[in-house]
Amino acid sequence: MFWFMLLMNLLIPLVMILMGIYFKKAKLSEINPLFGYRTRRSMASLEAWQFSNRLMGSYWFQFGWGLGAISIILSLLLKDQIEYGSLFILFGQMCVMFYTIYLVEKALKRKFGN
Repeated sequence: MFWFMLLMNLLIPLVMILMGIYFKKAKLSEINPLFGYRTRRSMASLEAWQFSNRLMGSYWFQFGWGLGAISIILSLLLKDQIEYGSLFILFGQMCVMFYTIYLVEKALKRKFGN
């Protein structure tokens, strides 16, 4: 059971790393209404779209590695209570993901205004 829960705890960091790589390197030639970092500010212009997706990719790549390491450490520390510990880990991962949205929106506001 522990190994399965550890794998589940690593899903979000792995997705963040892989999506981070994709968005850092992607050639985004047009605003996509279905895929990417889509907010009012990021979709205001093609320049804002490309900037926000690259920045989000960079943040997700960096934070994904950190979350992966922290998730492994916390999973090992909470091995006896892994079911409840995984909820704690998941909550922390979600907080970090929302924090990256805040960081990108702040950078968009600083660079493009509004």
